[in-house]
Amino acid sequence: MSKQPTYEPGGGYHVYNHSNGSEDMFIDEENYLYFLEKYAKKLNGVVSTLAYCLMPNHFHLLIKVRSEKTLLDFLAEKKRNSNNLKIPEGLSKEELNHYIVHRQFHNFLGGYAKAFNKYHNRKGSLLRQNTKRKMVGNARYLTNVIRYLHLNPVLHKFTKTPESWPHSSFHVFLEDCETKIPKEEILTWFGSIEGFLNFHQEKLNYGLIPALER
Repeated sequence: MSKQPTYEPGGGYHVYNHSNGSEDMFIDEENYLYFLEKYAKKLNGVVSTLAYCLMPNHFHLLIKVRSEKTLLDFLAEKKRNSNNLKIPEGLSKEELNHYIVHRQFHNFLGGYAKAFNKYHNRKGSLLRQNTKRKMVGNARYLTNVIRYLHLNPVLHKFTKTPESWPHSSFHVFLEDCETKIPKEEILTWFGSIEGFLNFHQEKLNYGLIPALER
């Protein structure tokens, strides 16, 4: 198994995980809402979210890690508010940056699983052990990942169009709503809202396949 990339300040990452076995990690509307609410609370301080898609048995997130100063300020605030916070000793600057982000994802997903089990009177592991991540190294790959996330419900035959799926960021780009997603910045990568929509429609016209790069 290849080693996963470390979280670096300013780096873009496609983060995803899947529920264990054939079970779902989202069963009702409350689960989707709770996931996003807790995600914002735990992760907004260390990452900017560019796109997301929540499916019944898995999730996809496209994120950009915040600056090193922001990460260190976040950690300092955590230390001030917690007497029990223990940071591994001897970490290099790069290892500490990674640790801060990785720890927040770990705590968030662990907390979601615990709340889900309590809500549904369930026991046992909810998610696969290792959350996956891929570094997004260029603009072409980044726009392809955004499209892949938004078309995931179509790929898995839950809907025929991305706008028919309520649990993704696709709607953020179509509606005038309050959001932490840097909507205008992202739309410039596609040229305009029309370019954004056409880029998605081209893939629907061509035919969906799982590979991100095609």
